[in-house]
Amino acid sequence: MYFVKRGGGGLKLNHGNGVILQEAFRLINGERQSEYGEPCESFRRVAAMWSAYLGIEIDGHDVACLMVLLKIVRERHAHKADNLIDAAGYIGLAGDMAAQGGPCKQAET
Repeated sequence: MYFVKRGGGGLKLNHGNGVILQEAFRLINGERQSEYGEPCESFRRVAAMWSAYLGIEIDGHDVACLMVLLKIVRERHAHKADNLIDAAGYIGLAGDMAAQGGPCKQAET
């Protein structure tokens, strides 16, 4: 049997089909939303800051995709279950945004 263990030593993942995806789903629909708020709004704010810094326009979907790349770079350096879980969560949110017609593309007025 495969499962996620939580304890004093942090998160330990016992691998099985879909364990990482299940944990990512749990986080983006619960813990992370209560900590950081609605993903679309959060990504919209990050996109505005990154756009100003970079001098190019990016949107919330871009933010989610770029965060996936950040997690992949971290995973390349050293394996950590959190890297994979977060990458799966970000790609899931990017997919949700794309499927919904890109709700993070336009700032609320």
